[in-house]
Amino acid sequence: MAGWENGNNDEGIWRAVPQASYTGATGTNPVSGRNGTPSYMTLAAPDKSDFSTVILNDSEYERTYKLQTVNMAYTGTPSLEIWETRAAGKGEAFNSSYMQYRGKVSADGGVIYTVRVKPYSIVTVTTLENSGNNAHHTPLPVEGERTVLDTDATGSVQNTGDGILYADDFDFPARRFL
Repeated sequence: MAGWENGNNDEGIWRAVPQASYTGATGTNPVSGRNGTPSYMTLAAPDKSDFSTVILNDSEYERTYKLQTVNMAYTGTPSLEIWETRAAGKGEAFNSSYMQYRGKVSADGGVIYTVRVKPYSIVTVTTLENSGNNAHHTPLPVEGERTVLDTDATGSVQNTGDGILYADDFDFPARRFL
C-alpha cells in the first residue's frame, strides 16, 4: 500500500528505507544516471513483512546488484519476484516490455540475492507474490491516434502539409473567457 500515513501511524503505508537506498546520479534537471553509478530505492511494509527494491540502470552496461536483508519480520530467505521495464525492441509494441515478470531469484547460500539489471532498464525485486495476479500481466491501454497541433497560416484549420507548424494572432474578440 502506498500513500500518506494517518496520524495514528496505523494505515500500513510502506516506508522508504534510506539505509537501503542510494543514487549516484548527478545533475538537477534532468538527472543523469549515465555515469554508471548505482541507483536503487527500497520500500518496506511498516510491519517488516515485505519489501521491494527498485533498481535503475541508466547506463549501457549490465549491472549486478547483491542484496542482503536484515531486520525483517519474515523467517528464512523467501525467493523474490523480479519485474522489469525497458524500452521495446525494434518492431515491438511500445509497451511490450513494460512491467514484465522475469521470474524469481533465491538467496545464494541462504543470505545474498544476486540480481542482474540489463542496460537502460528498471527492475523491481519484491517479496510480494504478484506473478499469479492477472492484473499484473495486462498490457497498458493504448490510446488512438492523437491530433497533431499543426495549423494553416490562419491558425484556424489543421493543416500538416503547408510548412507552418502553428499560427495564432492571439486576437479573440468573438470568444469569451472566464
